Amino acid sequence: MEIARLLQNRIIQLLSISPDKFDLIMDLQMEQMGTDDRAQALESLVVGLLYRYEDPQLDYLWFSMKRGRPEAMAA
Repeated sequence: MEIARLLQNRIIQLLSISPDKFDLIMDLQMEQMGTDDRAQALESLVVGLLYRYEDPQLDYLWFSMKRGRPEAMAA
């Protein structure tokens, strides 16, 4: 399973939301950022959540994604 998908699932758990609500959040994030790049919007969302929550699993997934694995960036 790709890291982006794991990040998505962790965010859904962390915020106690449905996958549909996550997709809505991502759409709003992309609209706010003025981009169609879902990976960039996910990155921005994760950074914001890292400031708000101290979640070791989210930290681990984030830093795994930032190591530059190509499959990690595919959201």
